[in-house]
Amino acid sequence: MFAEGLMLMVLGMSVVFLFLGLLVLTINSTSFILRKFIGNGPEERPPVPRAPARVKEDKAAIAAIVASVFDHSQNVREGG
Repeated sequence: MFAEGLMLMVLGMSVVFLFLGLLVLTINSTSFILRKFIGNGPEERPPVPRAPARVKEDKAAIAAIVASVFDHSQNVREGG
C-alpha cells in the first residue's frame, strides 16, 4: 500500500513537472514568434525634464501661518 502511494506521488509530480515545462516552452515560443511579427512594441521616449516649480515666498502669509500654529499649540496646552 505504501509503495502504491509512493508510485502515485511520483507519477503525479512527474505529470505536473512535464505540464509546467510544456507551459514554459509554449510561452517562450509564443513570445519569440510575436516579437518577430510585431516587434518589441513602441519605442520609449526619454522623460522630458520639468522645470522646478517656482516658490514664491510671501512673508506675510508665512508669518500668519506660524502665528496661527503657535496660537493653536498654546490653546491645546491650556486645555481649551
